[in-house]
Amino acid sequence: MTPRTSNSDPSHTPGSEPSLGELIRDLRDEATGILRDEVALAKTEMSEKAAVAGRNVGFIVGGALIGYSGLVILLLSLGWLIARGFVAAGLSPNLAVFLGLLIVAVMVIALSAVLVMSGIKTLKKQSLKPEKTLSSLKRTAQWGEEKVREVKGERDGPANPRT
Repeated sequence: MTPRTSNSDPSHTPGSEPSLGELIRDLRDEATGILRDEVALAKTEMSEKAAVAGRNVGFIVGGALIGYSGLVILLLSLGWLIARGFVAAGLSPNLAVFLGLLIVAVMVIALSAVLVMSGIKTLKKQSLKPEKTLSSLKRTAQWGEEKVREVKGERDGPANPRT
């Protein structure tokens, strides 16, 4: 937003000093515009952060679903291993069922753990604080303080020094 100067007031006559009312109106208009810009910036920044957080939550959910599918695979493997497993290789049926289920379970659980831990690690690093907006709000507050000092200085003016 481009700040207005008090000379942009159509009722202001060139060559004269703006009145206190004009200065206050200009300050109000500029502050209102800046506040709108700040709100828009905050919305944009939070949307971006929410999208990143959503993706990482997706990793966690994906890891959990793969973990659940591990349970399904375990159950299906049990039926398959009982029918055709390691018995054909000459192992005892009890040992064949145990080894087959253990191998499948370890692989699926390891993949699930990697995905879940990756998502959690990334989420812990991410800050949800709108850094750009907070920085911009600080600059806006400084600008507002400067404008108030300018208005007070123009009102008091060098012609009316305080004693």
